[in-house]
Amino acid sequence: MLKNLFCIYLLVNSLILAQPVYADATSIEYKYVDIETFVDQQLATERWDLVMFWATDCAPCKKDFRKLANLIQDYPAIALTIIGIVIDGQQHPKIAEKIIHQQALNYAHVLTNYEAANKFHKHITQQQLLGTPSYLLYDHNNEMVAENPSMIDIEALLMFIEE
Repeated sequence: MLKNLFCIYLLVNSLILAQPVYADATSIEYKYVDIETFVDQQLATERWDLVMFWATDCAPCKKDFRKLANLIQDYPAIALTIIGIVIDGQQHPKIAEKIIHQQALNYAHVLTNYEAANKFHKHITQQQLLGTPSYLLYDHNNEMVAENPSMIDIEALLMFIEE
């Protein structure tokens, strides 16, 4: 019986290591999902969704965390959901978890690797993921309508959303 449990444990761990990791910022629970499935599950109709690709060692990302927090605080009427994709989250899950807590990133994140993040980005945009931060914006109908391969420009985002 103990041997069977150990074999099941090893099998599950081997499967886990091959999958992206989802972290809900409020509880930092880990679930294993495909990135596209994860994003599709997070997209909300009747809201704008901003997908942010970030890395644990990305200083511009941390500046954008503050900008996005201020945006949500200053413009509560804007129906905007943020979805985080941590492109080095599998390599540095504890660091990613620490950043999520310290920065109060109270939205869903997937902890993955660059290869999986790039595959998803390329599937959606037909372009390589150039680095972090990078963004995809989805409209109220869950259609990707804009991409930004650099730091967020809040004024441009607001103009785009308010059109």
